[in-house]
Amino acid sequence: MDIQRNTIFVCSDSVGETAEAVVRATARQFDAEQVNIRRWAHIKSEEEIRLLMEEAARSGWNVPGRRGHRRQ
Repeated sequence: MDIQRNTIFVCSDSVGETAEAVVRATARQFDAEQVNIRRWAHIKSEEEIRLLMEEAARSGWNVPGRRGHRRQ
């Protein structure tokens, strides 16, 4: 059986450990243990967030607020 892995991006102005723990706990509640977590720590500016969003979009992820994104 091929299990699809979803990716959740965690961005934090600190280390991001708490946010990652919340993501993992939530995934377990929904039997979604096959989750990739990408964590970016010490984010301090809007420019850093913009760069992260662009990286996610380049990686093929559908990023809300980007041109071409369609809401469901």
